[in-house]
Amino acid sequence: MGSGIDPLHFHGTVHSVFERALNIELDSGRLAALVAPGLPNAPATIRADVGEMAFMELAMPGEIAACRAGILRFGGGLVIDLRGAKSWRPAAPVGHPKKEAWQSLYKLAIAAPEYGALGDWSGLEICRDPHRFNRMPADELVAALAPLIGLGPGLTPAGDDFVAGLAAALYWSGNGSMLAPHMLRWATRTTLVSRWLLLDSLGGQINAPVCELAQAMHGNMAVPAAQAVLKLGHTSGLALALGLLAGYGFAWPGLAKQTETELAA
Repeated sequence: MGSGIDPLHFHGTVHSVFERALNIELDSGRLAALVAPGLPNAPATIRADVGEMAFMELAMPGEIAACRAGILRFGGGLVIDLRGAKSWRPAAPVGHPKKEAWQSLYKLAIAAPEYGALGDWSGLEICRDPHRFNRMPADELVAALAPLIGLGPGLTPAGDDFVAGLAAALYWSGNGSMLAPHMLRWATRTTLVSRWLLLDSLGGQINAPVCELAQAMHGNMAVPAAQAVLKLGHTSGLALALGLLAGYGFAWPGLAKQTETELAA
């Protein structure tokens, strides 16, 4: 069970239901998710094994979802025991990201099949080149990110995913407050799911694969960690990875600087 919700007591309404997940809008306005065990840990996310049942059979949008003493009950009668759920907290990377890791992730990202799809949406082109954020002044960074909010298809548009990855990288590099006043406003301009992705990312609260990728970038880069992020969603994982690269490149310009030999490789 991810951080951001009380594991024993919460109350809300089913917001949306998918094949392997459902979202609950809590009375506080926070969005929580109940997902299949095969999906990654993430903030305000509960991984639950519901056996052979499809998530679309568990509940309907609009149903009440109430957890008391660790027992989650839906308005349709379904009951799920959460008392044995293990807690999960995002682990921040330690130290400084490595240039070799930055370059390695960039090469994997531009080789991803979905990389070209980011250019299909007008305005997302900037996400394809994280080098552009190298040494970018802070005011230009804000101006470049603002138009990306809500841009692209899906519950978490690619533009939001990119900004979330970048914001997490800024937090881990000691620049977490830079986007805070802007993000609070931006988060009202997108989907409810993306709103919480953006707000959580300000404090480095982001899904486990991205946290593990950041840890790999601060040590010996592991290709499996990159691949685990790149396969998330259709373009979500790629956009998150490119945002991570852009954020680290902004905070540590030397990471994105390429020599003539590297450019020719």
